[in-house]
Amino acid sequence: MAKRFHILSLEPIVLQLIKWIKKPVLETSGLFKRCYEFVGVPKHKKGILKIISSLVLASLLSVATYVLTNRPISDGKANAYIGDLNFYFGFDGSDRLNTATFLENVVCINVAFDKEIVTYRDSISGVTRGEMAITNREKLATLLEISKNQHKYMFIDILLDPEVSSVNDSLLYSALSITERVLVPSYYKGGQLVTPDVSANTGFSGFKVTDENERFLKYSFIHTDSIKSVALRMYEELDNGELTKGAIFDTSNGDLSLSSLLLALRVGPFDQYRIDGRLNYYDLGTQLLDSLVIEKVSAIVKDKIVLVGDFESSDEHLTQIGHLAGPIIHYNAYLALQNNDHKISNTLIATVFFVFFLFLLNVLFSWNVSFWAVIKVTLMKKKWLKQGAKNKALSTIYHLFLKGLFVVIDASLLLLLLSYLVYNIFGIHMDVFWLSIPFIFLIIILHRIRSPQKFTI
Repeated sequence: MAKRFHILSLEPIVLQLIKWIKKPVLETSGLFKRCYEFVGVPKHKKGILKIISSLVLASLLSVATYVLTNRPISDGKANAYIGDLNFYFGFDGSDRLNTATFLENVVCINVAFDKEIVTYRDSISGVTRGEMAITNREKLATLLEISKNQHKYMFIDILLDPEVSSVNDSLLYSALSITERVLVPSYYKGGQLVTPDVSANTGFSGFKVTDENERFLKYSFIHTDSIKSVALRMYEELDNGELTKGAIFDTSNGDLSLSSLLLALRVGPFDQYRIDGRLNYYDLGTQLLDSLVIEKVSAIVKDKIVLVGDFESSDEHLTQIGHLAGPIIHYNAYLALQNNDHKISNTLIATVFFVFFLFLLNVLFSWNVSFWAVIKVTLMKKKWLKQGAKNKALSTIYHLFLKGLFVVIDASLLLLLLSYLVYNIFGIHMDVFWLSIPFIFLIIILHRIRSPQKFTI
């Protein structure tokens, strides 16, 4: 009968591996331990140095938290994390506007079905490549003329491509030249920024999506350090606000701020018709210009923020609350600026710093306050651990594994709870995924390095 393999038969191999790595590990551990224990420093000053170390490291971690949270895009894991929090903790947008309230100040005009056929020519060779449908320039010009600058603000979310020309371009550009408080988008094409050659203001209309599922999550108010977004342009012109990109820290009207933000999305998805039959958005041609008198159209846009764009499927983007049209995402971003969602309060700075500071004190002073200390007590009672603790090699492995596991669990739970606290109190989603890597590594380094010993059962 073949001899049954038993895990304890690995003991000679494990002991030999430990012997090979013992010297370099002990040398590194000894060097760090001398620094950690402040060798040569009087005993009464060690506590002061540990407090100073905690202050410095907490400051660095706070800065790292800001920088990572201010990244222009979060990865797919962050997107899943936000979705989980929305589900488990009720992050359901409690301050979301209902559609009727939203439309008290805004008029949405759909141009998805207002097209004209034009010739497309290659910008380099000049060769005609065919025909394509673009938004009807004549109808847009008519809307601007009817408005007569009575609107509060107008964002026309269509791409004015210099490679595509229409016989009605001159009509549109002429109308734009005499229209006040109007914004058209700039965009990237072939890696180059395209800014329409019009007299109207322009704002960057692109936004990034997460890598894993093509979902919009984070809005950048400033692109490549200088290109202002649609939302920021609206904020500047409607609210006299400002947002400035810095080397590390961004500011808005003198306050520390984020230039990239996970939006609260106060305006959610909506259909064209309400239950009572009223319109949430108008088709430019059939429901405005072709069916209403000029005075009626003028009254609809008077003193309103007018969003002109495609509100159908061709310009919809997947978000954490469903599909949203491009103009609505930009307007949500503007509302975030208007409501100071991007600003970092002194209380938030103090909260993040204080949490890191206390956790570091716990590590440096060996207070051994652990979220999962009860797990260790429970595990020590397990029969298989009692058997393993009697074996030198396995006891060493258990000791190192569990010590590392407890550190990872403690650090991860701290970041998760801190993120939850910051969101519920301050409304800002902290990006804790990339922060967790250096944070856990730092905590492991700061823990006392002792010679592996057997568990006390």
